[in-house]
Amino acid sequence: MTIPSLLGGKGHQDPCASLEGIEDIFVIIRTGSNEVQQKLPPLLNTTVPCFPHYGIWSDLEEEFAGFHIGNALDEIEPSLLEEHSDFEYYRHLQEHGRNASSSEEAASWTNAPNTGFGRDTPAWKLDKWKFLPVAKKAYRQNPASKWYVFVEGDTYVFWTSLLAWLSKIDASRPYYIGRQMNIGDSAFAYGGAGIIISNAAMEQLVERYTTNTETYNDLTINQWAGDFILAQAMNDAGIKLSPVWPTLEGEMPSALNMESISTQGHHLWCYNAATYHHMTPEDIYSYYEFDREWNSQDQGLPRHGDLFRNMVFPQIKEQILDWDNLSDDVRDEKSSFAECRVMCEDQADCVQFSLTAGTCKTSKAVKLGKQKIPAKESDERVDSGWILGRVGSFMEAMEASSTGQYVQRIRVSGSGYQAMFKTSIRSAPSFARKIYNTIPQLFSATTVVTMAKISDSIMHDHKELEQFYNNIKNAKSNDEKTQWRNQFTWELARHSVGEELVVYPAFEKLLPNGKEMADKDRKEHSSIKEHLFKFQDMKPEDPNFSKTLETLWTNLSAHIKEEEREDLPTLEKALDENDSEKMSKSFGRTKMFIPTRSHPSAPDKPPFETVVGLLTAPMDHLRDMFRKFPEDTKSQLP
Repeated sequence: MTIPSLLGGKGHQDPCASLEGIEDIFVIIRTGSNEVQQKLPPLLNTTVPCFPHYGIWSDLEEEFAGFHIGNALDEIEPSLLEEHSDFEYYRHLQEHGRNASSSEEAASWTNAPNTGFGRDTPAWKLDKWKFLPVAKKAYRQNPASKWYVFVEGDTYVFWTSLLAWLSKIDASRPYYIGRQMNIGDSAFAYGGAGIIISNAAMEQLVERYTTNTETYNDLTINQWAGDFILAQAMNDAGIKLSPVWPTLEGEMPSALNMESISTQGHHLWCYNAATYHHMTPEDIYSYYEFDREWNSQDQGLPRHGDLFRNMVFPQIKEQILDWDNLSDDVRDEKSSFAECRVMCEDQADCVQFSLTAGTCKTSKAVKLGKQKIPAKESDERVDSGWILGRVGSFMEAMEASSTGQYVQRIRVSGSGYQAMFKTSIRSAPSFARKIYNTIPQLFSATTVVTMAKISDSIMHDHKELEQFYNNIKNAKSNDEKTQWRNQFTWELARHSVGEELVVYPAFEKLLPNGKEMADKDRKEHSSIKEHLFKFQDMKPEDPNFSKTLETLWTNLSAHIKEEEREDLPTLEKALDENDSEKMSKSFGRTKMFIPTRSHPSAPDKPPFETVVGLLTAPMDHLRDMFRKFPEDTKSQLP
C-alpha cells in the first residue's frame, strides 16, 4: 500500500525506495481515539504506508482517512470490559463513539503532564491494557515478520537507519530491544522510543500471554505502565531486555544533551539516530522533510549531531521570549535578563541561560528546549538566551571528537554479545553544508543562503499561477490544456489552504485590524474555491471551459493584487526578518501535506481546516497519480 504523498515528483526519489528490508517489518501503531485526529495524520502522510505489513490499534474501531483502525481491547475478558473502572471510558466510547468526550477534554488528556505514575486520564488508564493484546493481534495478522516494531503517534523513526541496523541482527533469535527505563530495579523498554521484538521473541511472548492471560490482567490492574507490563511478560518468557541507547531516544532533539556519554565512552552526538519521541505533528513533518533530503544526497546515516546541526541549531538565537531552554543551575533570584547573560558570559563553560521571574539559571549543556507561553497572567514568564559563539565552539568540539568506528551492540539473553552494528562515524563534515535551500549555511559569512520572507514565497506562488493560467490559454492541444489545468488546480488549492492555515492566523494575531483582513480574504478564497471546484475537472472541449477559467482568473487576480498591495506589506511591518523567514518555511512545509483539489465545503479556519485537510489530502494525492501533469513542472508531492 502506498499513498502518493510519499511519492517524490520530478527530481525527487521515491522515499519508499530507500527503505530496504521493509517486507521484514511489521509496524505496530498503538493510539487512542482521543488523539487520532492530532497524532495519526503525520504518520499516515509520511513513511508508514510504505510498509506492506502494519496495523493500527486504538480503543475504538473506526475508519480514518481510508485506513482501518482496529479495536485493541475487544478480546479482553468480558467481565473486565463490562465492570472494571479502568474501562469506564471504553464503555462510553463503544456506546457514543469518539464524540463521547468534548474536543477540549480530548486535548487536555493528550497534553496532560506526566507524573511518577503516568497521566491520570481516562485514556491513559486504557492505554496500559493495549500492549499485550496488540502484540497478539499483530503476530496473528502476520506471524512470518522478522521484526515487530511498536511506535507511538508522537514517535519519529528514521527507518533507513533502523532497517540498516536490524539487517545486521539475527531475527530468529529472541530479541526484546528498546531504550531502557526502570521502575525500581525492573528494566523495561520505553514505548515512546520504539520497542523492537524479533520473530522468535514475539512467538514466545504471545504464547506466554495467551496461556497466562488472567495473570497479566491482574498485573495490569495493579500497574500503570503498559510497556512495563510487556517487559514482565518478556521476563517470564525468559527474554531479557537488550537495552539500546543512544540509537533509540526517548526525547526530542531539542531537549537532549549532545555531550551525554554512552557506556562505550562516546558522545550522543556521534551515534546514528533511529528514533525520537515527544515530537509534535509539525516536528514529524519537518524531520521527514530532512530525512528525505538527507537520503537523496547519499551522505550515510544521519547522526544525532547531524540532526542538532541542521534542525536544532538554526532555531537557536541570542534571545527567545516565552521559551524555556531547560537551563537548570540557579545562579541568582533577583536578576534582569541582561544581568543573567553577564553571569553566563563570566562563567567560561556556560553556553546558555534562562530567566524566570527574576531567577537566573545557567547551563553548560546546549539545548534548544521548547516554547512556554503563560496560560494566564499570573503564570511566570520564561525567557531564554544563548552565547552563540560558544554554541559554535561546542559544535566544532563535538565534530572533532567524532571520528572512528563506534559499535552499538545487542545482547542475546544469556548468551553475551552475539550481534553488533558498526556505526561509521564520518570525519568532521563542512559546517557550510547546505541541507535545504531554507537553512542557512553555518559559520560561513560569505556564503550564507538567504531565506525567503513570507511575502516572497506568496508572490512566487502568484507568479506561478499566472504562468499556469497563461499556459492553459496558449496550449496547442486539449491534452496540453488538461495538463496545465491540473497543474493550475494543484498549485491554487495548496496555496489557498496554506494561506488559511499559516498567514491568516498571523493577520489575526499580529495586526490591529487583522481579523477583518483575514475574514475578508477567507470570503474571497471561498468564492475562488467555488470557481476552482467547477473548473478543476472540466474538459477543454466543454464550451464553458474558457469562460469558467476567465471568471476564476478575474476573481483570483483581483485578490492577488489587493494581497500584494496591502495585506503582505502590512504583515511584513509587523514581523522581524527571522519571524518572516520562519513563517515562509512553515508555509512551504504546510503546502506539502494539504489537499491538492478544491473542497469548497471544508472549514477555512484552524483547527478544523487542519484536521479536514489532513484527512482529504491522501485521497487527493492518490487521485493525482492518475492525472496528467506537464512533464517539466510535475507536482512534487512529499
